[in-house]
Amino acid sequence: DGTAVWIMLGVNDFAYGLSTVEQYRQRYLTFLGRIEPTPAQKIFCVTPLMSGFDYRQPDGVEKASLEDYRQVVRDIAGAGHCALVDTSGWFDAADVHDGCSMPDTLHLGADGHARYAEKLLEQIRGDYSSQSGQQ
Repeated sequence: DGTAVWIMLGVNDFAYGLSTVEQYRQRYLTFLGRIEPTPAQKIFCVTPLMSGFDYRQPDGVEKASLEDYRQVVRDIAGAGHCALVDTSGWFDAADVHDGCSMPDTLHLGADGHARYAEKLLEQIRGDYSSQSGQQ
């Protein structure tokens, strides 16, 4: 009953050959197809965050890069299935290897979560600022 649905299928959803780029696309579309949004609700699709996997490419079925998976999300949003939140510029290589990420360089640490929340609010603010004059 909220005002937003936030979807981010991340590295754990496709790394190490768990799915090809096309399977990832189909999983995303299947997931989106199961959501019954309310009229005031907005659905956001989020690109996977930069991680250590971007810098040490895992062996995947297609040898696809994480950028290939990010492009799937952009394409799905571009087709009108959801609003895009592109996280590509939120964390760079230095951020991934410092306090923004946990030692696994995949999950965010405290600083990373704070930055994520800040960037998220910056990006979606326009989606809600015109609604009922509340922001």
